[in-house]
Amino acid sequence: MAFIGCIDYRTKACSNEPVQMVKIKFTDPAQEADGFLALSKRLNVICFPDQTYEIAKSGLSVLNELGIRYQVIAEEGFDGAYHALRNSPASKI
Repeated sequence: MAFIGCIDYRTKACSNEPVQMVKIKFTDPAQEADGFLALSKRLNVICFPDQTYEIAKSGLSVLNELGIRYQVIAEEGFDGAYHALRNSPASKI
């Protein structure tokens, strides 16, 4: 499992805990742009086909604070997310 130093955007505190990633889909298409913008201002967002996004699990609190509805599709460690990004269909172009 990868250990990277992360900074919580609210507290600016560093952490050496393993990063958990979640793959999400917004349940309300009208809120998708707002949710994506809010997330991308605060952390890295990996975009996949079919309006699916992967973020650090700590980013879910941003969506909860804003009342933006989402569905968690999968949870994985940082290594799994890195592998999915490196082997995505877009990387073969």
